[in-house]
Amino acid sequence: MFHSVKRPLQIYEKANYSSSRYMLQFGIEVENSNEIPRIIEICQKYVIPLRVRLEDKCYISANAKCSDPLQLPKLSSADSLLNEYCDWTYDHSYQDDVSLGTLAYNEKYIVLSLNHLCSDGGYFKWLLDLISTGERKSLYVPKLPIRPDFYCEREVKEMSKSNHPINPNELTYVKSRYLISEPKGEMKFICKKIDVNSYMNTHLNSSKKTISENLYKNFTEKMWSCYILAASAFNRKIDNFGIITLVDLRNIVKPSMVDWGNCNYFSGVTNKASTNMNQTMKKLGEDLRKSFDERMKSRDYLSLFNLNLAEDHSTGNPIELSNIGQLNLRNGINDATIQIRFPAKTEPKKLSMITYSINDTNGRNEIMMKMRYSPSHLHANEADILMESTKFAIEKITRDFTVQQAYEEIVSLQNSYSKKMYL
Repeated sequence: MFHSVKRPLQIYEKANYSSSRYMLQFGIEVENSNEIPRIIEICQKYVIPLRVRLEDKCYISANAKCSDPLQLPKLSSADSLLNEYCDWTYDHSYQDDVSLGTLAYNEKYIVLSLNHLCSDGGYFKWLLDLISTGERKSLYVPKLPIRPDFYCEREVKEMSKSNHPINPNELTYVKSRYLISEPKGEMKFICKKIDVNSYMNTHLNSSKKTISENLYKNFTEKMWSCYILAASAFNRKIDNFGIITLVDLRNIVKPSMVDWGNCNYFSGVTNKASTNMNQTMKKLGEDLRKSFDERMKSRDYLSLFNLNLAEDHSTGNPIELSNIGQLNLRNGINDATIQIRFPAKTEPKKLSMITYSINDTNGRNEIMMKMRYSPSHLHANEADILMESTKFAIEKITRDFTVQQAYEEIVSLQNSYSKKMYL
């Protein structure tokens, strides 16, 4: 006899996700429709949120055997884009009191929409690897998400004290130049991609005639620097060089105990650097990394959620980055995508960018950039300019540029874009 299992949400879980309906969508495209049943079977067996629901601030496992079939919505067979199917699945997701996850599919695509309480970028990377390489005999999947304090009891207790406030004055903001009358609550995405091979060729060390692997390994520093400068150039002024960086703490707290099949604890820090315009882009990136490392060491990530309490939208929206890493497409997986959606009543308070790379056996090697924004805070053309200038800075501005030179180059690009639009 199978019995349901129940446990209360903990303080961290209640404070961040219990009523938010923050949902992550993970979509994959398969080469052969014959693979669909196998992938669905893996998801039904190992994706915990599909068989867990929330009730009275408690997790409750579904009262069913793992072998019992789930009710799976069917995607239309129309030739839509993978991102559009992700949106459709979000719109047709179960409520949390039914299930924390929904799986939808057709003969070409499979999409998961999972509550952020028990899913993140690292979780999806783990799942993609599981789908690509097949099941592992030793894989253990508990009935409920593991408690955050199982890995990091001290950190969870410290977080509840809220004694590590994040100072909003350290951040770089983006403020629309227009009085926008769009209704509140809507969310949109804008996507760009970078060809990694072209990027590496641009940053080729001509004297050594070799491509520095360090450039690619330090891409997060490059991303921080370029996003900050693109935002500063958009504002046409330098206030702060600071960015919110989301962090997967499973890499940090008791990593030997980590089970990537569970998403249970993640937060973020605000890393900052001086606004010295004469320093090089390389130095700016190094200073942002140093700030990040120092704040992780001092455990400043403990109160990321306090930032929302101090936000003043009259200053604009702070920028945020989540670098997921590399998604390896293997064994009949043609494409993959990740995004996050909120309910209509929840406005995105940050200009949050997700980045990840796509790598496959056919030579595809791209970095995907996906920014989430609210049309009630930023015009669509402005969002496009911000993303295009971030992409430009990553591709064209080398580490030897001074910050002043990089800033002027980005402003020039944004001015040329503004002439094409009506900004």
